[in-house]
Amino acid sequence: MIKKTIKSIVTLLFLTVLSLIIYGCDKKEEEKTPVEPDVPTVEEPTPDVPTTDEEFNVNFYDENNKLIGTIQKKNGEKVNEKDIPNIELQEGYEIDGVYLNNAKYDFEKEITENLNLIIKVKIKTFTVVFLDEDKNELKSVQVEYGKTVDESEYPVVEGFEIVSLSKDLSSIKEDMSVVCVFKQVYTIRIFDIDGNPVEEFPVVRGQKIENINYEIPSDGKYNYTVKDWYKDPEFTQVFKLTRAVTMNMDLYPKVTATPIITSHEGLTVSILGDSISTFYASNSEINSYYGGKDQYYYPIYSSTVKTAKETWWYKAINNGKMKLGINNSWSGTEAYETGTSAGAHDSRINTLGENGTPDIIIIFLGTNDNVNGRTVAQFKNAINTIYTKIEKKYPNAYVMCCTLGYTDFAKYYYTEQKRLDYNEAIREVSKTHKGKVIELAEVQTIDTYKLLLGDALHPNAEGMTKISERVVSTIENFIKKGITIN
Repeated sequence: MIKKTIKSIVTLLFLTVLSLIIYGCDKKEEEKTPVEPDVPTVEEPTPDVPTTDEEFNVNFYDENNKLIGTIQKKNGEKVNEKDIPNIELQEGYEIDGVYLNNAKYDFEKEITENLNLIIKVKIKTFTVVFLDEDKNELKSVQVEYGKTVDESEYPVVEGFEIVSLSKDLSSIKEDMSVVCVFKQVYTIRIFDIDGNPVEEFPVVRGQKIENINYEIPSDGKYNYTVKDWYKDPEFTQVFKLTRAVTMNMDLYPKVTATPIITSHEGLTVSILGDSISTFYASNSEINSYYGGKDQYYYPIYSSTVKTAKETWWYKAINNGKMKLGINNSWSGTEAYETGTSAGAHDSRINTLGENGTPDIIIIFLGTNDNVNGRTVAQFKNAINTIYTKIEKKYPNAYVMCCTLGYTDFAKYYYTEQKRLDYNEAIREVSKTHKGKVIELAEVQTIDTYKLLLGDALHPNAEGMTKISERVVSTIENFIKKGITIN
């Protein structure tokens, strides 16, 4: 019992001493930890806030930075549009708005500082409303003060054109409504001589075409004028500009080419022909180009044409007061062929200018082509080649080509139908090349050929005279009236 009591006392003492040791250690640590001194709290300064009674200046300037006026506003107040000072405006101008730093000013914003505001102006604009005759709106446009409504701004109604307006549209100074009066309109298309469209314009129904602005400039050889206008490229339906327009139309010009020369006197004439145009005699003062055997017909085989002065070409040149260049005529030759005697051969064409550059060149070929059976296509191609080569060699020469007169000759391959076809080929090729046709087919006809021929193919003295007269009259008519080139 005593032992248990002593053991309990010892345990109690041990725990007491241990508690004191732990407490002492904590005390020493507490003494070692420094204690921070008390620091007084410093409050952050607050910005000055304007009182509601503080006033600010609102300055108004014009666009040139000229001060117009100043007002005062209290803190938190707003600028009203009625605060905007009066500004002297030029006629036709109005205030565009009030701006702050290049942006429109917000009048709902409260004032918290001084303001510099800019008053900007603009030209007035007005609305012009176009109406039809039933008062239906067609279009509206905006127009600046004092400006005129451009016609490009007018309403467009397909197939119709405005012929009148109810109000003057120059110097607009107010909003307005304008009634347009329309009439049906047609389209006129203009084509050139090559069949290409060159212009298009409208014409009101019932009106006339005042003028067609189509010209072909002179090429130094011909002056060009429009003789008539046709509604078809085949030139079968003429349209006179005095007529009222009642439909859409395509118009084609019939063009006349008039030579720039005004007289045939003094002109140099060269000839490209066959036996009909030959003459060669050793004692003659004037001859055709070739004097070899079988190269000429006159005067050997003619009983009436015995001197050069009795030939058609001498008579024409003499009576027309012209000069002979070269008469390159060769008996028995054709327009066609492949040899040097062919009318289309370079050697013959090149000689035409040996006695001076010709002003006029007369082609008189085809009889021998017919006799030798050349097809129409062969003959036509040969005449075309002759024209082409002459144009290249003598670009300023006026070229004329003779048609073939009637004869009852029926030997070899010669036919009357081929003669007629040859003549049509001559006319077609001549028109293509702006050449003049000498219509000998109108001189030597079924009614006159017996009086004009010495044999079946060659003219007698009377025939030579008639040919010369037609040649001179054709040249005179050509100079005076020109030719139709299409």
